[in-house]
Amino acid sequence: MVIQTSFMKSQLLRFGDTVFLDATYKTSMWAVPLFVLAVRTNSGYQPVSLLICEDETSDYIYAARRVVRKENPSWKPTH
Repeated sequence: MVIQTSFMKSQLLRFGDTVFLDATYKTSMWAVPLFVLAVRTNSGYQPVSLLICEDETSDYIYAARRVVRKENPSWKPTH
């Protein structure tokens, strides 16, 4: 599952040249990995998408990233 608000989308399109991927592990009662795509803005790092994956495999992460790319067709990251 991919979560992205309209504000997150605007931040991705404005500051999304370089995107960082961070992960949380075992921080809630649910055993699902949560990945955060973040960008560096003029006021610090901001999350631009939340990826809730069934498993921590690269296949799930790539599939979620493809959803983000599809939902943001004008996003052109350089890094």
